[in-house]
Amino acid sequence: MSVRETKPSSAEWKVSWPVLVNRAPFAIVAGLLLLALLVATPHAYAQRTALQPGWNKFSPQEDINLGKQAATDAQRHLPLCNAPRVDAYLRQLGTRLVQKLPTGGVQYPFEFHCVNDKAINAFALPGGYVFINRGAIEASEAVRY
Repeated sequence: MSVRETKPSSAEWKVSWPVLVNRAPFAIVAGLLLLALLVATPHAYAQRTALQPGWNKFSPQEDINLGKQAATDAQRHLPLCNAPRVDAYLRQLGTRLVQKLPTGGVQYPFEFHCVNDKAINAFALPGGYVFINRGAIEASEAVRY
């Protein structure tokens, strides 16, 4: 037999009872901790902190004016899709999402624009002006189908 094929001696196979007894409490505690973690994790996800709107030093009208200026600049500098079907899709989807927003009674003039860029990205400006890259729209369509 080669060195690798030698059989362990009978002393190597034997595990003394004191070693097993000393490890038993550790195994029980570890098992209980694992069980507690598995039971508590779904409850922790269900008890997430509710999001609260951030503090804003601008009035809603100032937000709208600032956003309108930035949106005009963005429309001037970004390649927009200019596709009526895409614009209609974004308007429909955006309107559904906006209905769920806590705006505090303020009527923002939400606008949704498609940027002709294949990167998966989007951004929103103050006052309700939203720009979504074509790549994000195409990725969401691929997931939907």
